Amino acid sequence: MTMMYTKHFPGGPAVSGLLSCLFVTMEYLIHPFSWFASQFISLFIPTTSELEKPYFVIVKVVFLFVPYLLASVLFFPLYAIGVLARVPLQHVRAPYIISEKWTPYSRRKYQKRRACDQYTILTANLCLLPEFLARFNNLSRTASRATEIGQRIIVDQLLHDQNHAREAELPIPLTRLLERHRLEHKRVLNYSANNSNKGVPAGMSPAISSITSSLLVSSTLAHFTQLDFLCFQECWSTTLTQRLVRELQQLYPYIVHDIGAYDFDVNCYGFNSGLMFASKYCIGDVDFKPFTGELTRGAFDSKGLLMVKLQINKQHVGYIFLTHLEAFEGKKKIREKQMTSIMSWMHDFKKSNKELHDVILFDFLCGDFNFDNMSPCDKSCQHHALFDKYEDVARERPGVDKAWSIGTKLRQLSLYEEAVSSPEVMQRTLQSPLKRPLYVVDATLVKGSYGEIRAQQPRLDGRGKPLITPRSGKRRTNYILCRHNIPVIVENYNFITRLATLTDHVPISMTIKVHA
Repeated sequence: MTMMYTKHFPGGPAVSGLLSCLFVTMEYLIHPFSWFASQFISLFIPTTSELEKPYFVIVKVVFLFVPYLLASVLFFPLYAIGVLARVPLQHVRAPYIISEKWTPYSRRKYQKRRACDQYTILTANLCLLPEFLARFNNLSRTASRATEIGQRIIVDQLLHDQNHAREAELPIPLTRLLERHRLEHKRVLNYSANNSNKGVPAGMSPAISSITSSLLVSSTLAHFTQLDFLCFQECWSTTLTQRLVRELQQLYPYIVHDIGAYDFDVNCYGFNSGLMFASKYCIGDVDFKPFTGELTRGAFDSKGLLMVKLQINKQHVGYIFLTHLEAFEGKKKIREKQMTSIMSWMHDFKKSNKELHDVILFDFLCGDFNFDNMSPCDKSCQHHALFDKYEDVARERPGVDKAWSIGTKLRQLSLYEEAVSSPEVMQRTLQSPLKRPLYVVDATLVKGSYGEIRAQQPRLDGRGKPLITPRSGKRRTNYILCRHNIPVIVENYNFITRLATLTDHVPISMTIKVHA
C-alpha cells in the first residue's frame, strides 16, 4: 500500500503548516522575476497570429522592453533567494497532491452513483507552460487558456448530461457559463454555415477492434462526450494548473495534481512532471515514479509515470497509468528505456495494491508517448514489448495504423489558420483526407527532431494540392492503451477538436464497456 498525499508536507498540523508557509513564501519571492522575465522573452517570440499585425508587435516591444527588463533585474535577487531556499523543502515535499472537493451540485448529482458497465477516458496534452516556453509551440495567453480549457470541458459535460433534472437547479456560476457558451456556439454555427466545406465526409467510420469482435466506432467530434476520467500532460505551471483545477472541481471531485519528484539528478529542481488526473470516481491509491538517466530536453522536468487505482465500489477497481515520454531523444533510445521502466513499475504497483476481493474492470495506459506508429525514426519504439501487454486499437500492426486513425500532432505554424480556428471548423478539416495533411504532421519523420517536426511542410503535387499517402496527417503521438488480459469492449474511439487554438495536440477519448 502506497502513501496517499493530501497535503504538500508531512508531519502534524503545526509542522506541515509551517513548512507549507515557508514554501509559499519562497514561491512569492520567485514569481515576480519569473513572470516579468517570461514576458520580456515573449516580446521576441511572436505567434503567427501576432505576426499578422507586425506594427502591434513592434509597438509592444518598444513600449514594454524597458519596463520588463528593469522589473526582471529588480526582482532577480529575490528570485535567487527563493530558488536556493526552496531546494531543501523540495526534498521533503510530497510527489503529488490528491485534492478532494465536493460542490453542492456535484455531491447532489453523484451521491447515488454506482459502478456501471461503461466508462470513458480522455487524454490531452495542454501545453500549459510559462508564456515564453508556450510560444515556442506557437501558443500564447497561457493564463486564459488554462481557464478556458476547463470551462469547455465542464460545459460539454453539462450539455451531454441527460440525468440532471432542470437547469434551474444548477448553481449560478454554471448557469452563466452555459449561457455564455450558447451565445458563442450560436455565433460559431452562423459563421460555419456561411463558410461550410462541401463534400466533407460525416466522420463516422466503423472499424473492428482486435480486443473484441465488437463494432468500434471511430469519430472526429467537435465536443467532448461524457467523460469519467481526465488525463492531462504538460500542466507544468503550478499557477496555471490551479486555474484548471478550480474549473474542473465543479464536476470532478477527485484530482491528482502538482505531480513530480524534485532532485538534481531528476530535474535539477526545475519543473514537475506536467501530469494531472481528474476522476468522478474515488481514488483508492496513487504512486508516482520519475524517469532518471540520460535525458535531453527533459533534463529540467520530472517526467515519469503516474499510477492510480480507482475504487469503483467495494469490489470493483480499475487502474489508470498516465505518462509523458521524452520528446526528442536523438539516437539515445531514451523512450525505449522509459517504456521498459513503465512495465516494471506498473507490475509492482498492481502487485503491492492487490486485494483478495478486487475485481479489475479496466486497465489503461495513456499519455503523450512522443512517437507514432508509422514514422521511420520511431521504428524501435513501435516494436517495444509494451505493446505485447497493452493494445493500441488505432493501429493495425507495428508500422501500420488503422485506416480510420488520424494524427494528433498539429502543425504548430498553422494553429491560427481559418480551417482550424474553431471546434466545428476544425472538425470538418480533420474529417477531410484532402485537408487534414495541411494541418496535421505527417508520419514520415526520419530524425524526429524539433527542427524537423516544425519545419515539415505538407507534400504537394504539381498543381499545389496535397499529395495523399497512407502516412499523410498520421503523426499520432497520443495514446490510450488497454490491457490485453482484461475483458473489455471498446465502443468508441474519438478524436476531439474542442480545444482548437488552445493546444497543439488533438485530444482523444475512448469509451469501453466492461463485464461488471
